[in-house]
Amino acid sequence: MTESVTYPLPIPGIEWELTTRCNYDCNYCLQRTSAGRQGRDSCNETIDTVLSLLKEKKDSWLVKLSGGEPFLHPRFLEITRAVTRLSHRVATTTNFSASRQTLERFLEASGKRLAYLTASLHLEQVRDVQEFVDKACWFQAAKPEAAKFIVTTVGIETELPRLQALADGLADAGISFEVAPRKDGSGFIAYTDPAFVAFMDRHALAHVEDIRGMRMLGTMCHAGSLFARITLDGDGLRCYNIQPRFALGNAVRGDFKWLDGPKPCLARHCTCTVPANRNMIEYGNRVGPLRMAHDLLRALVANGPALIRLRRTRSARLSIVPGIGTKQ
Repeated sequence: MTESVTYPLPIPGIEWELTTRCNYDCNYCLQRTSAGRQGRDSCNETIDTVLSLLKEKKDSWLVKLSGGEPFLHPRFLEITRAVTRLSHRVATTTNFSASRQTLERFLEASGKRLAYLTASLHLEQVRDVQEFVDKACWFQAAKPEAAKFIVTTVGIETELPRLQALADGLADAGISFEVAPRKDGSGFIAYTDPAFVAFMDRHALAHVEDIRGMRMLGTMCHAGSLFARITLDGDGLRCYNIQPRFALGNAVRGDFKWLDGPKPCLARHCTCTVPANRNMIEYGNRVGPLRMAHDLLRALVANGPALIRLRRTRSARLSIVPGIGTKQ
C-alpha cells in the first residue's frame, strides 16, 4: 500500500504586471525593461478588468504588483488601495529608488495587508550603497510588524567585497538578505570562485535549491489554477516558463479561464522561485508517460494559437528600439 503524501497548502494569488517601464538599465535584465527602452503602462481597461477578476475571489489572495518598476505606474498607489479594499494582501518587488515620501504613501495605502516588499539592489545602478542601506533600515522600522521585508541582489562574482559589506550592514539591522543566481535565459549560470560560491550558499535565494536542476516535466503543479501571471495587456499565463499549457486566455477579451485543478508541468525545468514560494509544486508527484502524452496533445491543441501569439508579442517587446517611455 502506497503511503499518501501531504503537501503544504498553496498560497493562492496572482502576479500582476503593471508596467514594462523601468528607470534602471541593468545589463543582466531578462525582462528587457530599462530606462533606455520604450515601455508601456497597463491601461485603465486592463486595471478595471483585473480588479473585477479579484473581486470574484472570496478568500484573501496574495497580489504581487510587478513591472518593470511598479512604482512608475501613475496609478500604482491607487491600485494598491483597491486591492486591499477587496480584502486581498498586497506585495511588490521594487528597485527601491522611490523616495521615502512615496514609500510612506505606499505603506499607508497597503496598511496591515502588506504581505511583503522585496527591494532589489542593482549595484551597477546604485552609486551610494550606504544610502540604500539607510533607506532599508528606515523601511524596516516603518513597515507593519507582520510584513516581510527582504533585500535581494543578483550574484556578480567581481562584486564580492561590496556584497559582503552589504550583507554585514543589513544583518546588523535585522534585515533579510538574499542573493539570486544570475540567469542566462534558459537556466542558471555556473560560478567558479569558491569564496563567492560559499557566500551565495550563505545568502541563497529562498527555494532556489529546490528547483535548480530539477526535472519538472510531468510534476503536478497548482500554477494555472491557484496562481497566474497577468500581463499589462490582460493575458493570463500559468507561470514563468513557456510551455504548451501556458496561456490561460485574456481577461480583457473575456476568455481568461483558470485551470480546474493541479496539472502536470509541461516545461523541462523551472527557473523561477515564485511557484515554489507559494507551495504550487507537488514535489515527487509526477504523472506517467501515457498521461503525459495525453496532456501534452490536449495542451497543444487548446493553446497552440495563443502560444504563437504570445511568442510574437514577446519577440516584438524584446526588439523595441530604445526611446522615451510612453504611457497607455
